[in-house]
Amino acid sequence: MKSTVPSRSTRYRVTLSALKFVVYLHFLLQKMAHFEGMKLKN
Repeated sequence: MKSTVPSRSTRYRVTLSALKFVVYLHFLLQKMAHFEGMKLKN
């Protein structure tokens, strides 16, 4: 993976996509936890 050093823009884009993925994962987990809570209440 160290064959080509990525430029700043590329690294920025990769970081941005990674951040988006983390936020999406967090949102998904929150939703799942919410559904679990609803299930337990009933």
